[in-house]
Amino acid sequence: MSERAQIQSRQSSLETETQQAKIRKAELTSRLVQAQSVEQEQSEAILKYREAFEAVTTEIATLNQKQKDYESEIAGMKEKLTAYDTQLRSAQAGYHSEKSRLDALTNLTERYEGYGGSVKRVMEQKASVPGTHRRGGGYHQDGRTV
Repeated sequence: MSERAQIQSRQSSLETETQQAKIRKAELTSRLVQAQSVEQEQSEAILKYREAFEAVTTEIATLNQKQKDYESEIAGMKEKLTAYDTQLRSAQAGYHSEKSRLDALTNLTERYEGYGGSVKRVMEQKASVPGTHRRGGGYHQDGRTV
């Protein structure tokens, strides 16, 4: 009887171990299914992020190209601006030169600068003395050089 009890005990023990193995197998299967579900979600997230990354990369490439185009356009505008600035400086130099010349001629005609004192006096009084006028290279009054 003891052998029979041992066999029954051993059988009961094996059934218990089998039940525990089935429970453990069910737990592992559940964890495996859960891990596969998480893996699937992560794969989908990776795919989504990869697509977003590619879209951003494409946008960056587009913006970089636009930046190069704008920089090229700015360089062309700088060249034009430099040319216009050179023309402006040249025109200003010409203007100042002509203005100085005009001022000098104005001073000669209005104030008789550059002439000696006697010529200045004759020129200043030419309006008050009738018959004084310029002829040839000097001023004459009634046919004689003054």
